[in-house]
This record gives sequence, C-alpha cells and structure tokens, in this order.
Amino acid sequence: MPWGPRSGETPRRGRRDRVMHPPGRTSRGGHDLRDTRVMSEMMTADALLEALLDSWDRNHAITVNLLRAVPPDAFELRAAPDSPTIGGLFAHMHYCRLVFVHEDAPEHARPVPDGEWRATADAAALEAALHESAAAMRAAVRGRILENRPFDAHYDHPLLMLQHFIWHEGYHQGQIKIALKQAGRAFDDEAIGPLTWDVWMDKADDHRRRLAALGLPPQPPRT
Repeated sequence: MPWGPRSGETPRRGRRDRVMHPPGRTSRGGHDLRDTRVMSEMMTADALLEALLDSWDRNHAITVNLLRAVPPDAFELRAAPDSPTIGGLFAHMHYCRLVFVHEDAPEHARPVPDGEWRATADAAALEAALHESAAAMRAAVRGRILENRPFDAHYDHPLLMLQHFIWHEGYHQGQIKIALKQAGRAFDDEAIGPLTWDVWMDKADDHRRRLAALGLPPQPPRT
C-alpha cells in the first residue's frame, strides 16, 4: 500500500509538518522564513565542518565542567567496588584521546602518559591534560579532512572519531555521576544542568555568560 492519504482524504498535519520558522522573510504561503542566503552560508562544507568541530568543543567543555564540579575529596570514589576511581576515569579519557591521535594522525600526536587509569586527585593537572588532548584530537580530525586524507588505522571517515569519543566520554560522564550518587553526594540537577545538558543547546556567548555568572573560568580558546 502506498504511503500517503487515500483518495479524496485531506492529509493530516503530523509533527514533521509543524515547522517553526524564525522571524524574517515571508513566503507566499505566509510563513516567516530565514533568509535563504544566510541558510546557504550555514550549509557550506566549511561551515558544516566547523559545526561538527564545535560539537567536539562542547563535549570537551562538558567534561571539564564536570571535572570542576567534582568535590576535591571525591576523586577516589567509584561507581562499584571494581570500577575505576573518578580521577582514574578523567585520566582514562585523556589517555584514550592521545592514543587514538597517535595511531591515526601521528603528525598531531602529543606525548602519551605511561598509565591509562592513573588515579589522581589533582584537578588542575587533569584539566590541563584534558585541554591538551582535546586540542590534539580536534587538530587531527580537522587536518585530515582538509588534506582529504583518511586516518591511518581506524574509522572510515575522520569525523567518526569525534562521534565515537563524544559517545565514549558521555558514557564515562555518567559513571562519574553514578559514583557520586552511590556515595550520597549526587549533584543537584539545577546546579549541574547548566554545566552539562545546557552546553549542547546554549549559544556560545550565552555559555560564556553562564560560566561567568557561576564564577567559573572560561574554557581556553580552541586551537
């Protein structure tokens, strides 16, 4: 049976048809439409690449915001007795980033730490390390795409590395929150939400203002 209304039947408007248009130029049908020139600029290959790289920047911002929110005496907590410590999870995320850059785009490699699960409570050192590995991964993906070169060892396309690591780090971010909850030290949703969930939706300037209002330092400029 073909998809669509039966003969003589008026099509019903589903969720896909309920499109919200921002104020702007009006179409013949009366809808406000965004200037097509602006939309075409947003959809160029360069703009799409920058948007995808921005998704990595936002994921990294969430990881660092979560690190900053962990109480100084909580880095030894674990989600389960045989799970890594919270400090070990942050060290693992940094380690994995650098290992994959080393294997797939060695021209962007940085020194890889000796230990993958180094248990540490030095939040400042962890943050500095995470900034370094995030920049390395960003440069590796961007560089190989602009050079039209595949990665050396993994992934059908360099962008898949970013998607893989956003998933990977989201998984460990959840483990960190569970470890705190298991210890009776769960984050307050109203406090942690602006530093995690909202980062994906905020405009960049809005996020910078939010960090300033919370008394948190801004993320360093991306490289």
